[in-house]
Amino acid sequence: KGKVAAVRLKNGQELKAQVVGVAIGVRPNLELVKGLPVKLDQGVLVDEFMQSSVPGLFAAGDVAQVYDRWTDRHQLDILWPSAINEGRAAGYNMVDVARGERPRYAYQKGSP
Repeated sequence: KGKVAAVRLKNGQELKAQVVGVAIGVRPNLELVKGLPVKLDQGVLVDEFMQSSVPGLFAAGDVAQVYDRWTDRHQLDILWPSAINEGRAAGYNMVDVARGERPRYAYQKGSP
């Protein structure tokens, strides 16, 4: 009781199993930017500095569709380590902008 023993398929066939993994995907929650004139695709489109099309609005993590300089495309990256690094880049760049400086920290997938 309380443990997986099998998986039943739509056709009624049962497959014995000890573990079942379920992947349902990720859909960015865009409610926070609803009504703002921000450019969207699957997520909030941001440049390599994590800036959106709205001045002063940065996005990171699951909601951000980050510009990749190497592929010249915006991509969703739904992995936890990427979200941490995107948030770090966004934070550093927000400080730069608040100081009246240009953002300096360009995020690139896989970069710390």
